Amino acid sequence: MIPNYHLVTFGGLALLRDGEPATGTLGQRKRLALLAVLAASPAGVTRDRALALLWPESDDERARNALSQLVHGRRQAAEVAWHA
Repeated sequence: MIPNYHLVTFGGLALLRDGEPATGTLGQRKRLALLAVLAASPAGVTRDRALALLWPESDDERARNALSQLVHGRRQAAEVAWHA
């Protein structure tokens, strides 16, 4: 059976899997923030905009590296969740 996911953005930020809070990497704060930013922008978000929103205090190189790691981890988590 394919799990059912819901991103909750009202009254907090959470990812629910089949009605229960997602655990592990799926529930990490920056990962949820990236999902919320993407969900709120149907036309997409530029890399520079995502960097400015999620890592405003970091220099460009550090922020790009953090985003790259975040996206890589999100892809891995999605694959694991999809096959669970």
